Amino acid sequence: MNFLPVIQIASITGIWGISFVVFLFAGATAALLSGAGKPRQRCALAIAVGIVICAVFVFGEWRLQSNPSTEPVAVTLIAQGRADECLSWL
Repeated sequence: MNFLPVIQIASITGIWGISFVVFLFAGATAALLSGAGKPRQRCALAIAVGIVICAVFVFGEWRLQSNPSTEPVAVTLIAQGRADECLSWL
């Protein structure tokens, strides 16, 4: 998934939060399209899920904008020894 605002929720909840948000949206859509429940209940469900999804988007955008831009850092690896010694276990 390449939608960075949603992925930012993982900073708080981990992979479970991303899964929850995706499945919450899918489950709410299925429940609303099924026609089950009273219209007032369906409206409450739509509002509650909409608030949660909007909160995730707002948090994700805020988190993406709040990262300070830094200068790139050059990294060098210095290794001693030979490569064939490292592969001797093969």
